[in-house]
Amino acid sequence: MLPIKEKSFVNALPIELNRTPKSISSLSLFFGVNLLMIWFLVYASFAKGKTKVCEFYFM
Repeated sequence: MLPIKEKSFVNALPIELNRTPKSISSLSLFFGVNLLMIWFLVYASFAKGKTKVCEFYFM
């Protein structure tokens, strides 16, 4: 059951990507940049021992 599901899922992915390549690439880039920013701010706050940076970012 699992290999069949994986094959169908992998075969369905290129079709979805070909339908809307621009929106998916822009969304992935947007979320990737946001995750990097959040991770950097969280890491900086932990390194300094303060949470003022994160509070300022989410306000």
